Amino acid sequence: MEYSIKVATSDVKVTVADNNYSERELKIIEVLMLNIAAPANAHVTGENMAFNPLSREEKDIFHFQLAWQNSLDKEKYFELEETLERRFGVALKMSDIKDVNITFNVNSYQSN
Repeated sequence: MEYSIKVATSDVKVTVADNNYSERELKIIEVLMLNIAAPANAHVTGENMAFNPLSREEKDIFHFQLAWQNSLDKEKYFELEETLERRFGVALKMSDIKDVNITFNVNSYQSN
């Protein structure tokens, strides 16, 4: 019997070394990231996705859980992860936000 493992949810966290942004600036960055993630998800997966906010630590500028209505195959998930990392990186670089670290933490799987 063959099992396939699918990704159901993943946490995305963007941190910066020197986070001295105001709450308003953090909200603008958050909206930017969400507006990058939504079309990237639609393009790569074609699946519905929900954004669930997670608590931010001192150096975090973005921390959300991504959850899909239908779990993603690992290959499709990793393609989305690469796409998001690349698009977030470009947007942050263009915004002159330096010393950025983007992490993804898959925290929920579905197996068949």
